[in-house]
Amino acid sequence: MPLLLFKKQRMTHALLKEKQKMTSVIAPCDPPYGPGVTDDLAALMPSGAPPIALFRVLAHNPRILSRFRAGRLLDAGALSARERELLILRVSHRCDCDYEWSVHVAGFADAAGLAEADLHATLQPTAEAPLSRRERLMLTAADELVDARNLTSATTAALRRSLVPAEIVELIAFVGRYMWVSMIANTAALPRELGVRPWTGSIN
Repeated sequence: MPLLLFKKQRMTHALLKEKQKMTSVIAPCDPPYGPGVTDDLAALMPSGAPPIALFRVLAHNPRILSRFRAGRLLDAGALSARERELLILRVSHRCDCDYEWSVHVAGFADAAGLAEADLHATLQPTAEAPLSRRERLMLTAADELVDARNLTSATTAALRRSLVPAEIVELIAFVGRYMWVSMIANTAALPRELGVRPWTGSIN
C-alpha cells in the first residue's frame, strides 16, 4: 500500500507540473453575447456581477450553458449547505482544480459555515477533525468516486447506515457534477478569478 501511495503521489506531482504548462483548449467567450446567453449568464451570477470565466467557457455552447443553469444543485437539497460545500471543495481538490476550489471558498464557504480548519481539511490526504464522522465518511466516498468511479464495500455499508437514499443520490450527483466542472476548468486552463485565494501549494 505505501508503494502504491508513493506511485500515486509521483503521478499527481507529474500531472500538476504538466498542468502548469498546459495551454487552453478553449478560451472564455467575450461579450457581446446573444440574448439567451446573456440571460443565462446573468441568472448564474449575483445581481450585477460579471460572469466568471467558467460560465463564459460554457457560453460557447448556449445549449450546454442553458442546461447547466437548469441543472444547478446549489439550492436547498437533501444535504446541508455545509456538507454540499465540503463535497465540492474535496472533489475540486482531488481533480486538481484550484480554479473551482477557490471560487467556492470565495463565494460560498462563509455562508455554509466553513471555518479555516474545515477548508484545510478538504486539502488533506485523509479528511480528519474538525470534520464530523458523517462528513469524513462523505469525503471518503467522494475520494473513491473520483478515483474509481465506484465505492468500496466498506464505504457502501457505512453510507447505508449513516445516510438516507436521497442523501446518497445527492452525494453521488455532486461528485459527478463537479468532476465535470473541474474538467471544463482544467482543460480551459482557467486562472483564478481576481481576488480569490488559492489553496496552499497552488498549481496556478
